[in-house]
Amino acid sequence: MWIKRFDRATKTWGAAEKVELINKKIGLADLSVFLDPNDRGLVVWEQSGIESTPGKVDLHIMAKRIDATNNKLGTVKIIEIVQRYAVEPHVAMNSFGDAVAVWTQRDSVGTNVWANRFNADANDWGVAELIETTNQGNVHNPQVAINLRGHAIAVWYQKDDTGTNAWANRLE
Repeated sequence: MWIKRFDRATKTWGAAEKVELINKKIGLADLSVFLDPNDRGLVVWEQSGIESTPGKVDLHIMAKRIDATNNKLGTVKIIEIVQRYAVEPHVAMNSFGDAVAVWTQRDSVGTNVWANRFNADANDWGVAELIETTNQGNVHNPQVAINLRGHAIAVWYQKDDTGTNAWANRLE
């Protein structure tokens, strides 16, 4: 995976920078990136090829912080905690640098929506939490937005016996 920054003042693109991944024999998909007004950003993606348990390769949600002001990239981190099929990440960030990422993740019952918060002051991710608990059907395409107070809302589609419905959960 590569990251390239645009400099508005010079109206030029900088050099491409390779993101060092945890495992070189991997597959990447579903990138989501967000840059705040202070040139801080996060990129999240779905990555396969990481052996969580011996002999078992899973899909994980990964994240990397971007600090365009200092031209630095943070370290790659797995932000979900359940060692299963995690896909469809999406990230949003406010102007303080706090962020929320959401994704879908399969368990023994079905596919659910999970979230994790990035705290800019601590410069670290929290613990992932399940935010969709109805188990009424598989979920798809989670999206998230966050305001200046750190409140977030996540939305997704969920298919059940009555059809496909839109769901939401507010994260305080």
